[in-house]
Amino acid sequence: MDYELEYRLWPHPAKAISIIETGAHEEAAIFAYTEGSKYQRGVGSCVVIFKGSDIIARQKMKLEDRCSNNQAEQVAIHKALEEIELLNRERISALNAIIYTDSRVSLDSLRNAKNHSFLVVEIRKQVASLERRKWRIKFPGSKPTLECLAMRWLID
Repeated sequence: MDYELEYRLWPHPAKAISIIETGAHEEAAIFAYTEGSKYQRGVGSCVVIFKGSDIIARQKMKLEDRCSNNQAEQVAIHKALEEIELLNRERISALNAIIYTDSRVSLDSLRNAKNHSFLVVEIRKQVASLERRKWRIKFPGSKPTLECLAMRWLID
């Protein structure tokens, strides 16, 4: 599922994105809550996307047992960005989204220009694509506890 990309497939450094971290209570039109976990029963990811207080998208994915917890977290972020991309195609005029993740490792990987693993590069490409369409994607360093508990419930 995740592997190091060949150097010829790396994005050009001039196309680097900024991973914008924000405070936990900043306003946005779209909120995505992501979760990826590895348990004894398996590996899974899920995402729930809100516009205001309405759930507008949700996905729950069972991943292969060989996937790591970090890969599960990155798959959840990737799927959240896919859903936001679909909203963009449907011409929802939100243009700002906050993606909540509790994975500091994933955020650090996205920020590390030397990390060229497939999932990290794909997430960067998605953010860059949305930024070209005038979206602002932000990542708080953590997510509210209640939402975190709800996401864990969705995975089980």
